[in-house]
Amino acid sequence: MSNRMRVAIITVKTELTFNVLYSGTRADGENQSLIDIAIAQMEANRQWLTDMDILVLCHHANTPHAEHVCAKIRRELNLLDVLPLALGHSGSQAFSQALSLLEWLMSGGEYRKAVCVLADEHFDQSGLSLLAQENPLSIIEIMPL
Repeated sequence: MSNRMRVAIITVKTELTFNVLYSGTRADGENQSLIDIAIAQMEANRQWLTDMDILVLCHHANTPHAEHVCAKIRRELNLLDVLPLALGHSGSQAFSQALSLLEWLMSGGEYRKAVCVLADEHFDQSGLSLLAQENPLSIIEIMPL
């Protein structure tokens, strides 16, 4: 698995703070899905999940299964007590919408920590994943200021 870091500057006025926990992509020749890589990273770093209230998945795939993928993450990591949110078909471009939604949810004080998985998984017409370098993955911790 490659850990090449991509730097992006995001300017968003928000009452939230966020911390990039992981950013990477599949290694050349590896056919593991980005969601499986995210699950493995979160399993290996269980401290990321401590006190998590919300799991957000910003996933892009040319298939209608983003909601099922969010359920898979919750089930495999035994996170059944967290609020699942799936923003499908936009991938990492949905991050600003996720921040707006999280800011609203966290403003009431009931929710204090979210982990957001950004996965830009693209498939060709046959359903096979495209090249790894075109598939970024990030795991981001988000909390109120």
